Amino acid sequence: MLGTTLRARTKDYKAQLANEMSSTVMPLLQDGRLVLQIDRVFPWTQVDDAHRHMSSNSNIGKIVMLVD
Repeated sequence: MLGTTLRARTKDYKAQLANEMSSTVMPLLQDGRLVLQIDRVFPWTQVDDAHRHMSSNSNIGKIVMLVD
């Protein structure tokens, strides 16, 4: 899997990318062929704990912050 920042991209490019994601990736998520790996969920009030967890490099998957 690759990641990139889209800040420097044109609005047309971003729109095309969103359309492609909707038509290719979303069906995979919806039918369970692609599963997001979430390591832990923290409330926003525990942002320091979440950062320590991330810094420990012990997570496997994403660390999610919940905002009230």
